[in-house]
Amino acid sequence: AVAQFARLAARDPSALVRLYLASALQRLDPARRWDIAAGLLARAEDVRDQNLPLMVWYGIEPLVRHDPDRFARLAAAARFPLVRRHLARRASEPDARQDGLPAVVRELARTSHATVIGELLEGIQAGLQGTRSVPMPAGWAELSARLRSHPTPAVAARARELALVFDDPAALRELRGQAADASVAADARRRALEALAARRPADLAPLLLQLTADPVTRRTAVRALADYNHPDTPAVLLAAYPTFDDAARQDVVQTLASRPAWAGLLLDAVVAGACRVTI
Repeated sequence: AVAQFARLAARDPSALVRLYLASALQRLDPARRWDIAAGLLARAEDVRDQNLPLMVWYGIEPLVRHDPDRFARLAAAARFPLVRRHLARRASEPDARQDGLPAVVRELARTSHATVIGELLEGIQAGLQGTRSVPMPAGWAELSARLRSHPTPAVAARARELALVFDDPAALRELRGQAADASVAADARRRALEALAARRPADLAPLLLQLTADPVTRRTAVRALADYNHPDTPAVLLAAYPTFDDAARQDVVQTLASRPAWAGLLLDAVVAGACRVTI
């Protein structure tokens, strides 16, 4: 019966049959789900179906604990972007990360399809969300340089951001250079600086102070300075305050109010008339 289910999943023309098969996945022993799931995930005609992608996902989610490598292969082969992202995310979550994350990295190394790579990277990022540092998974060092220089900008940007989480020093240098390079597109510069700020390297404050003078990176830099007790921060922000727009001024107020000593200097500037604050 299971072999027949797998054949139907791969070949049956009825979406209703495929929906019944997807629903049955959760009732089967995990070892018997793989071939049926692979057949269903290969059906590109169901990509926009409201139910099938998620039904298949619910049936295969537990499989990450049984065979991480096969789970990652499902992710790379799936024709459903939503399921592909979910599979990569699940493999990168804390309880599956030790074996699941290297398995997804191996699949990334095997594929050259930009869309697949981008969705797998997006899934990994979702699984690592809220985590500042994770040990570099096996295979990432060899893969990282290729992904960071990928011709698809979104792929390259995600690879750089992940490399930071994996404490990849080359990526850290690249992001610093990108954030400071005025010839780089504005969105890319802001995203690079946001990734650096999220990582919070100890020596980032001087670059942040420099980038407050640039309208493209100003707001990100001002907000990020709240995480660093750099002695020059109040003087630099208060001196430039009159030249900032209202949104950046609000960021300055929030950053300076985050530390008692800075808040005192902000109040002194307000009293002296050098800094107008609108509440």
